[in-house]
Amino acid sequence: YTVVLLFALATALCYIDRVNISIAIIPLARAKGYDAAAKGLVLSSFFWGYLWFQLLGGWMADRFGGKRVLAAGVAMWSLATFFTPPAASISFGVLLAMRALLGAGEALNFPAVHSLAARWTIGSERARAISLHFSGVAFGTIVALLISPAIVLWLGWPSVFYISGALGIVWLAVWQLKAANGPEECAGVSPGELALIMSERAEEVALADRIPWGRILREPAVWAIVIAHLCNNFGFYIILLWLPSYLTRTFAVPMASLGNFSVIPWLVAFIMQNSSGWFADGLHKRGMRLVTVRKLMQGSAFTIGALPLLLLFASRAAPRSP
Repeated sequence: YTVVLLFALATALCYIDRVNISIAIIPLARAKGYDAAAKGLVLSSFFWGYLWFQLLGGWMADRFGGKRVLAAGVAMWSLATFFTPPAASISFGVLLAMRALLGAGEALNFPAVHSLAARWTIGSERARAISLHFSGVAFGTIVALLISPAIVLWLGWPSVFYISGALGIVWLAVWQLKAANGPEECAGVSPGELALIMSERAEEVALADRIPWGRILREPAVWAIVIAHLCNNFGFYIILLWLPSYLTRTFAVPMASLGNFSVIPWLVAFIMQNSSGWFADGLHKRGMRLVTVRKLMQGSAFTIGALPLLLLFASRAAPRSP
């Protein structure tokens, strides 16, 4: 529970540092004179670093241990967050480079967490553990959207980055004291708990001498996951990064109220991410095939997420009565 909670908090910090720019970009763009295209570059430069280090992060976590890799990622993105305001004061190019460095650090988060989860959790509880981890996405987003406007109004936009960067250093100190690459390396694990975890550890956790890239690339399930993730992220990041700017520009929502409007999707997401893990584990325990559980949850998620967006478009496209 301690390790799962800590890597869920790491993901929350990951998204606090990822999302705060969506609020801070409004006064930052006003101060620097950035147009919409420049704002788009600032918001997207994160992915320049994020794209390239995820596969490497997974390999490093399996080879050197998830504890070390996750710690390295948090240290990298926390420092990049902290130095974002000085980078913006130097030049636009340095700001983009700092955002790319943030992305490179955060790219290590999810691969390291999955490597840790494979070693720390038992099969009958893994879905709820991963759900708690992913609920850190919504929790971190909620915190960033609710707190960042107040910090901007009270202390100025640079303080958003200084505070969230410092939080990462605090997390690092606790992680170094409490976490381990696996339960067999952790002094706080009881013999009974260790025996239970080790008895259900998947054989695949052992690192292969060679990664079977050919088999991976020919596996239909891999491409199904890739396509699902691509489709999910296309809408996810539009809402995540652009919703505050959209609300400000289209509906003139003031900074003080911006978080209250932007946070609504993520409050619901936090509830659903946790409850869906328990629901999935329950279906599997009652005899439903694991592949059927996964397909049911993924299909339901996309359907429930897509319908409101389609209805929103239809309601805006429909002619208004006089």
